[in-house]
Amino acid sequence: MSAKTPSSKMPMPCELKNQKKPPNPDAVAYLKDNNAVKGLTKASAKRGFNTMPDGRYLYVVSSKSPTTIRFVDKKLEKEQKVKHPVVAEAIGAREVVMAGEIIKKGNKFVINNDSGSYKPSPDCNKYLLWLMKNHYGLKKLVKQTSKQLTGRVREDFFYEL
Repeated sequence: MSAKTPSSKMPMPCELKNQKKPPNPDAVAYLKDNNAVKGLTKASAKRGFNTMPDGRYLYVVSSKSPTTIRFVDKKLEKEQKVKHPVVAEAIGAREVVMAGEIIKKGNKFVINNDSGSYKPSPDCNKYLLWLMKNHYGLKKLVKQTSKQLTGRVREDFFYEL
């Protein structure tokens, strides 16, 4: 795909939903103070995905840095009350393009749009697929699943490294 195709364009930012108050300032401070937010860039993608420990992660892609996946260990969701808006606040993101989970086990991982705080625009999943293939070089999409949830569709993309 060339940079001019519709699926490679950065989609509109996600709509923030279910967020009645600002992100927990203590959780934001925890992420900043402990350098808990990690990033995957094009240069670090192959090494980053391969060296990422097995586990579950919350991720955010901001419009400020639309080709970098920022992520934190999902354990922090319960331990420090970290949610997607907390990660966005910690990296200074005003607008979020994608948010969801990464689940990694061995040389396989799943990336999805499962965020209770952000509702992605319709083009977000096309952008995520483009980003994985063309920016990060991950061409082994094993399967894709969809699940209808209340008010949104959860998309899961299964990759093999």
